[in-house]
Amino acid sequence: MSVQSPNRNNFARRSAWAWAGLAVCAATLPFLPGLTGSRVFYVRDLSMSFWGRYLWLRHELLSGSFPLWDPYVGAGQSAVADGLHQLFLLPALAVRLIGSEVLGFNLWVATPFPLAALGAWLFFRRRFGAEASALGAIAFAVSGPIVSTGNFPNLSWSAAAIPWAFWAIDRAATDAAPRHIAALAVVTALQALAGEPVTLLATLLAGLAFAAIVSPPPAAPFARRVWQLASVGAGLGLGLGVAAVQLVPLGRAAALSVRSATITKDFWSLHPLALLEMVSLHLFGNHFTGQSLADTPWLPVLNSGREPFLYSIYFGVPLLAVAVFGLISGGLSRWTVFWIGAGAISLLSAFGAYTPVYPFLRDHLPLLPSLRFPAKYLVVWSIVVAAGAATGWDAMAGAAPGRRFTRARSVAIGFPLAMGLFGWIAAGACLYRPEASELQIYEFAQSMGVADPVAATVYMMRALPHAASYLLVLSAVAAVLVFAVTRTHARAAAARAVLFGLIVLDLVVNAWGINPTFDPAYLAEPGWLSLTRAHPDSRFYVGGKTTGMLDASDLDASRGYMNPPGLTGSASRGALSGQANFYPSGWRRRELLSYDLAILWPREFEAMTQRFFQSGRHERDLLLDRTGVRYRVLPRREAGERTPMVQVPYMLECFLFDYGSDVAPRVTVVSNVEVIGEVGQQIEKLFTAGWDSRSKAFVEHLPAAAGNARPPVPPSATITTDTANRVVVEAGIGESGGYVVLLDSFSDDWRAIADGKPATIVRANGLFRAVRLNPGPHVVEFLYRPRAFLIGAAASANALSIVLGLLAWPALAGRASARTGRAAA
Repeated sequence: MSVQSPNRNNFARRSAWAWAGLAVCAATLPFLPGLTGSRVFYVRDLSMSFWGRYLWLRHELLSGSFPLWDPYVGAGQSAVADGLHQLFLLPALAVRLIGSEVLGFNLWVATPFPLAALGAWLFFRRRFGAEASALGAIAFAVSGPIVSTGNFPNLSWSAAAIPWAFWAIDRAATDAAPRHIAALAVVTALQALAGEPVTLLATLLAGLAFAAIVSPPPAAPFARRVWQLASVGAGLGLGLGVAAVQLVPLGRAAALSVRSATITKDFWSLHPLALLEMVSLHLFGNHFTGQSLADTPWLPVLNSGREPFLYSIYFGVPLLAVAVFGLISGGLSRWTVFWIGAGAISLLSAFGAYTPVYPFLRDHLPLLPSLRFPAKYLVVWSIVVAAGAATGWDAMAGAAPGRRFTRARSVAIGFPLAMGLFGWIAAGACLYRPEASELQIYEFAQSMGVADPVAATVYMMRALPHAASYLLVLSAVAAVLVFAVTRTHARAAAARAVLFGLIVLDLVVNAWGINPTFDPAYLAEPGWLSLTRAHPDSRFYVGGKTTGMLDASDLDASRGYMNPPGLTGSASRGALSGQANFYPSGWRRRELLSYDLAILWPREFEAMTQRFFQSGRHERDLLLDRTGVRYRVLPRREAGERTPMVQVPYMLECFLFDYGSDVAPRVTVVSNVEVIGEVGQQIEKLFTAGWDSRSKAFVEHLPAAAGNARPPVPPSATITTDTANRVVVEAGIGESGGYVVLLDSFSDDWRAIADGKPATIVRANGLFRAVRLNPGPHVVEFLYRPRAFLIGAAASANALSIVLGLLAWPALAGRASARTGRAAA
């Protein structure tokens, strides 16, 4: 009988963790350009929305405030209801406060990926060797769909939690110990607090299926299986309870918004043809280098008329070959059956409208109609490929001859050979039969509905030879290495190391440019915006800034946009987003017509926005005047005879104009009101001539006058305290009484106190707040106290206390046992 020495055990543990370290390092490599703090990640939503969110929240937290309301976007909107802020995701909250502004932002973007690799390694390590687990972890964290989520921190943090969730579910389903249930609750809560519902729902459903199918031992009695599945359900439910502080306000905001009604069904579905980009990155166009969608004619037709939702879905032939080997060599084991089923479901869901499956489920299941972008389900496909890779690598190491092993080897070799043959045919056709190839590509582009088949043909004739040649070489090398690794001979170990390195190198190289960086100066406060600080209570408007884009066809838009010096493609678009200032809170500047990225703002705001963009010059000016929009970025032709303050960079025709005292102040006192109970009619009045918003308001009903009755004073209103959650107004009211009208968004979660006593807030002019006051001087305090947040916080506190109790259970049980033992002695 041999006994291993402690030194040998320690060495084995260190070796295993070295593989985990390798996986974490590989997942970090694609984000190294942003970890110096001298450059900043900027792609699409990062520069458009998340940079402004990050700056605002960082400034508020460092100033000692915990903001529940954002007073700058959309005339003020709930922050606590918007999961994109990740207000309660403590790891992300802490990361954002590290170092400089740029470094904190970059860490927020980059941190999920090494965490994803570590979680995947721990999950696979429960069944496979350290080396196989490392390959599976790298396959997940560095795969194209996962790396592409860096564009959306809420999605990347949620995706990073997927392997951690499976790890916790596997532990709880195998051993329903209190600490395992508590760990599952913590992981579930963290994923829920990341603010991305699609991956959360997919993880919950897949996790329950995994617990029912895979985790229980084969011979486990039925009662034990039920108990373990119930334990998993309890852990998941507790986790959602801990996250109630975010989920309850989010649910209420969604119910009050137009989210489910305005979401374009199955927008950003994955076109089946796009699957070719799993083995050939940017085969149909590189949105990073293209100046516009017109430069990448294939992308709109494959991506619901837009650029891809995920800029990469690349896995590579070598990795897919190993994954195929693993899923076939596993036969009908519960592990492989589960992952094959999960892969089929996730891929069909990602196809969205391109198959009847997801539309049917969307129309017959609750929640699904309010979830956006079926392409997100590809993150589940990534964990499927990773599980297949870990299984395959472990099976290859065993090299156990048999029918299944032989079949798996044949398919794993045949797959790269087939890809290589495809590359050889495609490259050869373009090089040696160009005329016939051009005709076939042109006809195919026409059949696909490409807007410009000629441009599509020219693009593909240039792109195919290079892409196909790379695919041919990589596939041939992969086939040779798979053949060598699955053979029993002295060189198999060397071939195994080369294949491992090839997979990692292929993934890292193709992930390198998916999250590019540029000089942070392009995201600094725009010079034109700094001029608006002269009147901090006034709002600004940027013409042509619509739902997530600068629309050159809009009445107030520039007819053209320029590249900043030295920038092209996505970098140019990122700098332009910085100048357009899509999320102004980072600079603490006020805006009325802001972009609602999460589609969570009230229906009234959406109705006003749609009405505005359908209006002409006169109606637009009436609305802007009456809502306190003093500064406007417009073409000269739309500004009348006004003198521009400064031209806005990169916009050919747009200048900043100051409309001065023509616009309504943020707070005013009016004595003349008219009752209009229908909010839509109040909003319509904002576009209608014939009344002065400085002296008249439209209200839903006539509330009782608040405040102590005192001798009348001349009408006046001044804001004396102005923070995220609290606004104080000193007002003077004349002899006939009046209303303090505050041009900040109405919400029934705001409370008013007039002279120390509760007062009623009434909706005014469709969008804003008003308080009716008796004559005399008054102090009116507006306080944001969201009831959904308070309810959610109470639920979270109760759930968290249970989780802490479960974590403390072993210690408490041990002490009780010790006391019993002493008593018996």
